[in-house]
Amino acid sequence: EDFVSAMRQSGVLDVNTVLKDRQRYRLFEGARSLKEALSGQEEARISLEAWHNGRDGLKDYHRDVFNVLIADRVNEAIGVCGRAIKEVLGVSIDDVVLVGGSTLIPLVQAKVEEFVGFRPRSDIDPNLAVVQGVALRAGMYMGRVAGSYLMTRVSEVTVGTEGLQVIVAFDTESRAV
Repeated sequence: EDFVSAMRQSGVLDVNTVLKDRQRYRLFEGARSLKEALSGQEEARISLEAWHNGRDGLKDYHRDVFNVLIADRVNEAIGVCGRAIKEVLGVSIDDVVLVGGSTLIPLVQAKVEEFVGFRPRSDIDPNLAVVQGVALRAGMYMGRVAGSYLMTRVSEVTVGTEGLQVIVAFDTESRAV
């Protein structure tokens, strides 16, 4: 929305222009690239060559502006985590592994740290963790992972391109997550 608004203000897009599917796709990919870039650096640019009627779509973003744009979604996601954890009585969180590309965003990491009271692990690749989690989940469904339970909470809240999914496997004896 912010990018489209900026393109309308700069004259690249007319106020009445409805985006075509291809433009939306390119904007979506540009936003994903921006998210990835701002996860590791302070400034980045969405640059869409010949985006509309042969005109380029360019906009620079600073991480602080990006954080403002995503803050509501991040806070909603933290709220979903809080509700999911309240559903499990007597649970204590001993360790946190962030999974998925949006967890590389510094604001997300800071909010999770604030929520749980300690720094989430950073020694595990969040994208690889998703794949390993799927394999573990498949093993649980097939009955090949003994003594474990799977609690899944799915929300429509998104920070980036995927929906937030909190997956917690816990040991039935210690009730530790």
